[in-house]
Amino acid sequence: MTAAELNKKRTRGERLRKDALVMHVRLTFMNELLGTASGNEDIHGTYVAGKIKKKQKASQKYIREGLTDEQRDALVHQELEDIKNLNADEEITKGKTFFPRNDKGEPILFDYQIRGFFKSACGACRQIPESETTAKKFTAYKGKIDTLIQVYSDVRKSKDAITNGTVEDKAIREIVIHTNKPIGDCQRPLRASTPQGDRVAISDSESIAPGAWVEFDIVSLLGEGSRGMIEEWLDYGYDNGIGGWRNSRKGSFIWDYVDPEE
Repeated sequence: MTAAELNKKRTRGERLRKDALVMHVRLTFMNELLGTASGNEDIHGTYVAGKIKKKQKASQKYIREGLTDEQRDALVHQELEDIKNLNADEEITKGKTFFPRNDKGEPILFDYQIRGFFKSACGACRQIPESETTAKKFTAYKGKIDTLIQVYSDVRKSKDAITNGTVEDKAIREIVIHTNKPIGDCQRPLRASTPQGDRVAISDSESIAPGAWVEFDIVSLLGEGSRGMIEEWLDYGYDNGIGGWRNSRKGSFIWDYVDPEE
Protein backbone atom coordinates (compact mmCIF):
# COMPACT_ATOMS: atom_id res chain seq x y z
CA MET A 1 0.00 0.00 0.00
CA THR A 2 1.39 3.41 -0.97
CA ALA A 3 1.85 6.37 1.36
CA ALA A 4 -0.97 8.22 -0.45
CA GLU A 5 -3.36 5.28 0.14
CA LEU A 6 -2.35 5.06 3.80
CA ASN A 7 -2.91 8.80 4.24
CA LYS A 8 -6.43 8.47 2.80
CA LYS A 9 -7.26 5.79 5.38
CA ARG A 10 -6.03 7.89 8.31
CA THR A 11 -8.69 9.29 10.65
CA ARG A 12 -6.57 12.32 11.60
CA GLY A 13 -7.60 12.01 15.23
CA GLU A 14 -11.33 11.67 14.60
CA ARG A 15 -11.54 8.54 16.76
CA LEU A 16 -9.88 10.40 19.63
CA ARG A 17 -12.15 13.43 19.31
CA LYS A 18 -15.50 11.90 18.33
CA ASP A 19 -16.78 11.96 21.93
CA ALA A 20 -14.88 15.09 23.00
CA LEU A 21 -16.69 17.75 24.99
CA VAL A 22 -16.58 21.26 23.51
CA MET A 23 -17.57 24.22 25.71
CA HIS A 24 -17.66 27.76 24.30
CA VAL A 25 -17.50 30.17 27.23
CA ARG A 26 -17.10 33.85 28.03
CA LEU A 27 -15.27 35.11 31.13
CA THR A 28 -16.16 38.61 32.34
CA PHE A 29 -13.64 40.07 34.78
CA MET A 30 -15.10 41.61 37.94
CA ASN A 31 -11.79 43.05 39.12
CA GLU A 32 -8.83 44.45 37.24
CA LEU A 33 -6.70 41.94 35.38
CA LEU A 34 -2.92 42.24 35.71
CA GLY A 35 -0.31 41.35 33.10
CA THR A 36 2.33 38.75 33.93
CA ALA A 37 4.73 38.82 30.95
CA SER A 38 8.19 40.21 31.63
CA GLY A 39 9.11 43.56 30.09
CA ASN A 40 12.70 42.37 29.77
CA GLU A 41 13.25 40.76 26.38
CA ASP A 42 16.59 39.27 27.44
CA ILE A 43 15.92 37.75 30.86
CA HIS A 44 18.87 35.36 30.70
CA GLY A 45 21.27 38.12 29.65
CA THR A 46 20.09 40.35 32.51
CA TYR A 47 20.50 37.51 35.00
CA VAL A 48 24.09 36.88 33.89
CA ALA A 49 24.86 40.63 33.88
CA GLY A 50 23.48 40.89 37.43
CA LYS A 51 25.82 38.12 38.57
CA ILE A 52 28.78 39.90 36.97
CA LYS A 53 27.85 43.22 38.62
CA LYS A 54 27.69 41.57 42.03
CA LYS A 55 31.17 40.12 41.53
CA GLN A 56 32.46 43.51 40.36
CA LYS A 57 31.06 45.27 43.43
CA ALA A 58 32.60 42.68 45.75
CA SER A 59 35.94 43.03 44.00
CA GLN A 60 35.78 46.85 44.11
CA LYS A 61 35.10 46.74 47.84
CA TYR A 62 38.16 44.52 48.30
CA ILE A 63 40.32 46.76 46.06
CA ARG A 64 39.29 49.94 47.88
CA GLU A 65 40.94 48.76 51.08
CA GLY A 66 44.37 49.12 49.46
CA LEU A 67 43.74 52.38 47.52
CA THR A 68 44.91 55.91 48.21
CA ASP A 69 42.26 58.55 48.92
CA GLU A 70 42.55 59.90 45.36
CA GLN A 71 42.16 56.47 43.79
CA ARG A 72 39.18 55.69 46.01
CA ASP A 73 37.49 59.01 45.12
CA ALA A 74 38.03 58.33 41.41
CA LEU A 75 36.42 54.89 41.74
CA VAL A 76 33.40 56.32 43.58
CA HIS A 77 33.09 59.08 40.96
CA GLN A 78 33.04 56.45 38.19
CA GLU A 79 30.27 54.52 39.97
CA LEU A 80 28.18 57.71 40.26
CA GLU A 81 28.65 58.38 36.53
CA ASP A 82 27.47 54.84 35.75
CA ILE A 83 24.30 55.46 37.79
CA LYS A 84 23.64 58.76 35.96
CA ASN A 85 23.95 57.02 32.61
CA LEU A 86 21.23 54.51 33.43
CA ASN A 87 18.07 54.92 31.37
CA ALA A 88 15.38 55.15 34.08
CA ASP A 89 12.47 54.40 31.72
CA GLU A 90 14.27 51.37 30.36
CA GLU A 91 14.99 50.03 33.86
CA ILE A 92 11.35 50.55 34.91
CA THR A 93 10.15 48.71 31.81
CA LYS A 94 12.42 45.76 32.56
CA GLY A 95 10.93 45.40 36.03
CA LYS A 96 7.31 45.79 34.93
CA THR A 97 4.99 42.99 33.81
CA PHE A 98 2.86 43.37 30.69
CA PHE A 99 0.16 41.68 28.66
CA PRO A 100 1.44 39.85 25.59
CA ARG A 101 0.15 41.34 22.31
CA ASN A 102 -0.97 39.67 19.11
CA ASP A 103 0.03 40.86 15.64
CA LYS A 104 -2.74 43.49 15.78
CA GLY A 105 -1.38 44.92 19.04
CA GLU A 106 -4.33 43.62 21.11
CA PRO A 107 -3.68 42.33 24.65
CA ILE A 108 -4.05 38.57 24.90
CA LEU A 109 -3.99 35.58 27.22
CA PHE A 110 -2.32 32.40 26.01
CA ASP A 111 -4.06 29.04 26.13
CA TYR A 112 -1.59 27.70 28.72
CA GLN A 113 -2.60 30.47 31.14
CA ILE A 114 -6.18 29.15 31.11
CA ARG A 115 -4.94 25.60 31.67
CA GLY A 116 -2.73 26.89 34.49
CA PHE A 117 -5.82 28.38 36.09
CA PHE A 118 -7.61 25.03 35.68
CA LYS A 119 -4.79 23.29 37.59
CA SER A 120 -4.99 25.80 40.42
CA ALA A 121 -8.78 25.57 40.56
CA CYS A 122 -8.73 21.76 40.42
CA GLY A 123 -6.20 21.61 43.26
CA ALA A 124 -8.45 23.82 45.39
CA CYS A 125 -11.70 22.01 44.52
CA ARG A 126 -10.14 18.67 45.42
CA GLN A 127 -10.03 19.89 49.04
CA ILE A 128 -13.79 20.50 49.14
CA PRO A 129 -15.65 17.32 50.23
CA GLU A 130 -18.83 17.87 48.19
CA SER A 131 -17.14 19.02 44.99
CA GLU A 132 -17.54 17.33 41.63
CA THR A 133 -13.74 17.09 41.32
CA THR A 134 -13.46 15.18 44.60
CA ALA A 135 -16.38 12.89 43.70
CA LYS A 136 -14.71 11.85 40.43
CA LYS A 137 -11.39 11.13 42.22
CA PHE A 138 -9.54 13.19 39.60
CA THR A 139 -5.99 12.18 40.60
CA ALA A 140 -2.71 13.14 38.90
CA TYR A 141 -4.76 16.07 37.67
CA LYS A 142 -1.95 18.33 36.42
CA GLY A 143 -0.82 15.87 33.78
CA LYS A 144 -4.40 15.11 32.75
CA ILE A 145 -5.26 18.79 32.34
CA ASP A 146 -2.11 19.35 30.27
CA THR A 147 -2.74 16.42 27.95
CA LEU A 148 -6.52 15.87 27.83
CA ILE A 149 -8.03 19.36 28.17
CA GLN A 150 -7.16 21.93 25.52
CA VAL A 151 -8.07 25.59 25.09
CA TYR A 152 -8.53 27.30 21.70
CA SER A 153 -9.59 30.78 20.71
CA ASP A 154 -11.68 29.08 18.00
CA VAL A 155 -11.76 25.28 17.89
CA ARG A 156 -13.45 25.23 14.46
CA LYS A 157 -10.40 26.82 12.85
CA SER A 158 -8.21 24.33 14.63
CA LYS A 159 -10.31 21.41 13.35
CA ASP A 160 -10.05 22.79 9.82
CA ALA A 161 -6.28 22.91 10.19
CA ILE A 162 -6.23 19.30 11.39
CA THR A 163 -8.59 18.08 8.65
CA ASN A 164 -6.76 19.89 5.86
CA GLY A 165 -3.35 18.99 7.21
CA THR A 166 -2.33 22.65 7.24
CA VAL A 167 -0.06 24.32 9.77
CA GLU A 168 -2.12 25.56 12.69
CA ASP A 169 -2.52 29.33 12.92
CA LYS A 170 -0.79 30.62 16.06
CA ALA A 171 -3.82 32.88 16.67
CA ILE A 172 -5.72 29.71 17.70
CA ARG A 173 -3.71 29.82 20.94
CA GLU A 174 -4.10 33.58 21.46
CA ILE A 175 -7.20 34.65 23.40
CA VAL A 176 -7.96 38.33 22.86
CA ILE A 177 -8.86 40.42 25.93
CA HIS A 178 -11.72 42.72 24.89
CA THR A 179 -11.89 46.08 26.65
CA ASN A 180 -13.04 49.59 25.73
CA LYS A 181 -10.91 51.26 28.41
CA PRO A 182 -7.25 52.29 28.25
CA ILE A 183 -4.69 49.95 29.80
CA GLY A 184 -3.42 51.32 33.11
CA ASP A 185 -0.90 50.41 35.81
CA CYS A 186 -1.14 48.69 39.16
CA GLN A 187 1.72 49.38 41.57
CA ARG A 188 1.84 47.60 44.92
CA PRO A 189 4.37 46.68 47.62
CA LEU A 190 5.58 43.10 47.94
CA ARG A 191 6.72 41.98 51.37
CA ALA A 192 8.96 38.96 51.89
CA SER A 193 10.29 37.48 55.13
CA THR A 194 13.99 36.62 54.86
CA PRO A 195 16.65 35.47 57.39
CA GLN A 196 17.83 39.10 57.38
CA GLY A 197 14.33 40.35 58.23
CA ASP A 198 11.34 41.60 56.26
CA ARG A 199 12.12 43.04 52.85
CA VAL A 200 9.76 45.23 50.81
CA ALA A 201 9.88 45.68 47.03
CA ILE A 202 7.63 47.54 44.61
CA SER A 203 5.87 45.61 41.85
CA ASP A 204 4.37 47.24 38.77
CA SER A 205 2.04 45.62 36.21
CA GLU A 206 -0.13 46.61 33.30
CA SER A 207 -3.76 46.61 34.38
CA ILE A 208 -7.00 46.12 32.42
CA ALA A 209 -10.10 47.56 34.09
CA PRO A 210 -13.06 45.47 35.33
CA GLY A 211 -15.64 44.63 32.65
CA ALA A 212 -13.11 43.22 30.19
CA TRP A 213 -13.97 39.83 28.73
CA VAL A 214 -12.53 36.89 26.83
CA GLU A 215 -14.13 34.08 24.83
CA PHE A 216 -12.63 30.70 24.05
CA ASP A 217 -13.34 27.03 23.47
CA ILE A 218 -12.53 24.30 25.97
CA VAL A 219 -12.07 20.85 24.42
CA SER A 220 -12.01 17.89 26.82
CA LEU A 221 -11.05 14.50 25.41
CA LEU A 222 -12.52 13.06 28.63
CA GLY A 223 -15.96 13.68 27.14
CA GLU A 224 -19.29 14.79 28.59
CA GLY A 225 -18.48 13.26 31.97
CA SER A 226 -15.94 16.01 32.60
CA ARG A 227 -18.40 18.90 32.11
CA GLY A 228 -19.35 19.17 35.79
CA MET A 229 -15.70 19.37 36.87
CA ILE A 230 -14.79 22.04 34.33
CA GLU A 231 -17.86 24.10 35.24
CA GLU A 232 -16.78 23.86 38.87
CA TRP A 233 -13.28 25.11 38.05
CA LEU A 234 -14.75 28.06 36.16
CA ASP A 235 -17.04 28.80 39.13
CA TYR A 236 -13.92 28.93 41.32
CA GLY A 237 -12.74 31.89 39.22
CA TYR A 238 -15.15 34.04 41.25
CA ASP A 239 -12.87 33.50 44.26
CA ASN A 240 -9.43 33.23 42.70
CA GLY A 241 -8.88 34.29 39.12
CA ILE A 242 -6.28 34.67 36.38
CA GLY A 243 -3.21 36.88 36.03
CA GLY A 244 -1.11 38.63 38.67
CA TRP A 245 -1.86 39.21 42.37
CA ARG A 246 -4.70 36.67 42.44
CA ASN A 247 -4.72 36.40 46.23
CA SER A 248 -6.21 39.91 46.32
CA ARG A 249 -8.92 38.74 43.87
CA LYS A 250 -7.34 40.52 40.92
CA GLY A 251 -8.44 38.75 37.74
CA SER A 252 -11.51 37.19 39.36
CA PHE A 253 -14.38 36.58 36.96
CA ILE A 254 -17.86 35.24 36.31
CA TRP A 255 -18.57 33.06 33.29
CA ASP A 256 -21.37 32.01 30.94
CA TYR A 257 -21.92 29.71 28.01
CA VAL A 258 -22.21 31.65 24.76
CA ASP A 259 -22.92 30.67 21.18
CA PRO A 260 -19.87 30.91 18.89
CA GLU A 261 -20.09 33.69 16.32
CA GLU A 262 -20.71 32.41 12.81
